[in-house]
Amino acid sequence: MTPRAALSGDAGRGSLRGVSALVAWGRAALDRVRIVVGREPPDTQYARLHGRAVRKACRRAARGDSLWLRAVPAWRGVPGLDERVVELPWVYERLARGGRLLDVGSTLNSEWHIEHLCARFTEITFLNPYRDDGYRSSVAGVSYVERDAREPDLPERAFARITCISTLEHIGCDNTLYGGPTRTEPGLEGPRQARAAAMRALRPLVAPGGALLLTVPYGHLEDHGWFVQLDAHELEDAISAFAPAAMEAAYFLFDRGWRAARPADCADARYGERTRGSSAAACVALRV
Repeated sequence: MTPRAALSGDAGRGSLRGVSALVAWGRAALDRVRIVVGREPPDTQYARLHGRAVRKACRRAARGDSLWLRAVPAWRGVPGLDERVVELPWVYERLARGGRLLDVGSTLNSEWHIEHLCARFTEITFLNPYRDDGYRSSVAGVSYVERDAREPDLPERAFARITCISTLEHIGCDNTLYGGPTRTEPGLEGPRQARAAAMRALRPLVAPGGALLLTVPYGHLEDHGWFVQLDAHELEDAISAFAPAAMEAAYFLFDRGWRAARPADCADARYGERTRGSSAAACVALRV
């Protein structure tokens, strides 16, 4: 490349960055106008802002930007965005390149996520006992397995990464919302045992050097019937059942916006108190 060509390329990239910044500024300004004017239905507004925050934060996290949390804004007059806006980019920051991905619960089963994940993994498998969302990608290398996480019946040591994003808390609970059975075991003992069984079943599937990326609603222990918000004790039980060789944990709390927090900061968080979902989330990387 000649010096002139190099200069031209740098100038071109600078110009593109300038255009991108201008577009981002314009979208943010339009968001504020829509919110102030109140001409957009609340659910439509929430879905638009939520989707934009997830995509922007995930892109930054996938590039290795440790400051991706800055891409998750809080808008005045809009209900707090739920925990997906921190769970998903946290997972993206820790995704491998190469090998196979197993997504337990199919949280990543969307066209946008699959497009980005196919650039990283040779194969993607979605494991879900219920066909709750109905979406099925036709992209080569993407497959769907309708089995319970407690009995996955998948090849051992096969997956470089296993993701379990806000799924563990539903195992053993009333799953009629997703097309599954009601809870048959009384109290918390049933779900706790079910979570442990799932964690024990998933560990043999992780390839050497791989990891399970787990996220759950966290804070005050709450049994909502269709899911359980985990506290420190319940989370420790699940982690112990997996028996990781090493682990990394991060906690996030919604406090007029999402921020990184300590476990103690999140201990009294209540589901639905500050956001449309959990007010705190625990994100744990369990390595084998």
